[in-house]
Amino acid sequence: MTKQEIPILITDYLANTISKEDHHRLMDAIEASNHDAELYAFMEKIWDSQPVEQSFSALQSALLYQQIIADSRFKAEPKKTGTRKLVYSLMGAAAALIIVASITLLKYNNREKTAEQKTDLAAAAIAPGSNKAVLTLANGKKIVLTDLENGLVLEQNGIKITKTKDGQLVYDASAADAGSTTETPAYNTVQTPLGGQYKIILPDGTHVWLNANSSLKYPASFDLAADREVSLTGEGYFEVAHNKQKPFFVNTNGQRLKVLGTHFNVNAYADEPQTVTTLIEGSVAVTANEEQQILKPGEQTLLDQDGLSVGQADIEAALAWKNGYFILKDEELGSIMRKIARWYNVEVVFTQESLKKKTLGGATPRSENLDEVIRKFELTGNIHFKVAGRRITVMP
Repeated sequence: MTKQEIPILITDYLANTISKEDHHRLMDAIEASNHDAELYAFMEKIWDSQPVEQSFSALQSALLYQQIIADSRFKAEPKKTGTRKLVYSLMGAAAALIIVASITLLKYNNREKTAEQKTDLAAAAIAPGSNKAVLTLANGKKIVLTDLENGLVLEQNGIKITKTKDGQLVYDASAADAGSTTETPAYNTVQTPLGGQYKIILPDGTHVWLNANSSLKYPASFDLAADREVSLTGEGYFEVAHNKQKPFFVNTNGQRLKVLGTHFNVNAYADEPQTVTTLIEGSVAVTANEEQQILKPGEQTLLDQDGLSVGQADIEAALAWKNGYFILKDEELGSIMRKIARWYNVEVVFTQESLKKKTLGGATPRSENLDEVIRKFELTGNIHFKVAGRRITVMP
């Protein structure tokens, strides 16, 4: 028998089309020690053709060889060469089985390890978010700030709009004259994508930090209106410039905030069960569904389907994103993974709904790659993650 015939005969055996004569020839090949390498090479080829989910196990490999040797359909008459030769032949075949099984098991373990490494590599390749945003002007023109060189972006109604190297969009109204503005205010919008953040300094000097997947709509100049009014989706932290003559209003999903000069955070993501407004300093009046609450520093309002309520705030946790951290204080995994999805621009899938209620605690920088973050999560309890592309599967 030639070496090239061995794979053909094994394939015929697996397909149950092998003849009695060819089976005997295959038996002779198995018993011949100089053909062990060819037999293994073909089994290796079978192995490598299997996906990880349908791997050809070491036990299956060994049983296949054993089945070929012992198949009762092809029993031959005892050879006249004597019992001793038959015993040695079977011992050689058994030794081949052990070698093949051992090597195949090693390959199986390596395949499993490789699969885990691929998950780790996939997670490691997912970098954290960064300063990314798109500026949309009143005329519909879009400017991708991420790709734009630092310096002057444009002049609008006499106001200079500049991009700084540290990821800020600055409106400078100091050089604008009263006659340079139009009668109708031009509204601009800055929008951050998933995996993005940006800081804007508005024409009145108010500083706004936008979290991932958020937007801020505002006038290019506050001179034409009695009030300063902006609209927010997603999450933003505000440090409002004081101006007693011109209150500052923030419109979000289902609520309106009125401030004079203060620092506060608003979490108004559409996929969150509540809109949360947290006051750091100053005073804020929150109005929703004709109900109003006046916040004091250290308090927050929660707006949900049950209405508007006030409670004590965890300032550290509320401002963690703005300060560059994930800070978790017995927070439900469902809430945590929504933050992860936004910041790393990934899709999250839970294998069990109950996992969303599992709580975790701890802190980790938002500057870390995804693999570093989820590895820390795994250390906190019975939870595991599988990363494939930009999809994270959460498992017990």
